[in-house]
Amino acid sequence: MKLFLPVLCMAFLLLLMACASASEPPTLQEKLDSAFGTDERREVLRLACLNTAEKITGFPPRVIHHRLRHQPNADTARAKKLCHEMNDLYAASPGQTHEGKTVEQQKANLAQQCSGLIKERLESGKLKTTEHLQDMRTICEKMTGKPVAAPF
Repeated sequence: MKLFLPVLCMAFLLLLMACASASEPPTLQEKLDSAFGTDERREVLRLACLNTAEKITGFPPRVIHHRLRHQPNADTARAKKLCHEMNDLYAASPGQTHEGKTVEQQKANLAQQCSGLIKERLESGKLKTTEHLQDMRTICEKMTGKPVAAPF
């Protein structure tokens, strides 16, 4: 009986450690590495962009009549619109035109818009860390194929 309790405690600790290490979500890069084909990579980036847009713009849920209801603000709507525009151009061929401009010009413009959004959110002082802004920069660069200037 004296030996049973320490063995039981050790088994419990091992189980607890295994659960803790298995619960870490995969990083964006891990998700992209496991994606098959352009369409799946595009979807991973689209979802990551939309989720990050909510995080960097402070998309606060409001409780109305005891139900959780999301009320996006103008910054969130603008950030999500940028995500949708990047998604629309993600798999476009470089020689194609879109809305009177080449795809490359459009992607360069979207990269500039991402840079402006990141700079605005950084200067707003509302974020506690720059982690989500760095994620947004990475997402924008992967979706546009263009470098995104950021002040960090």
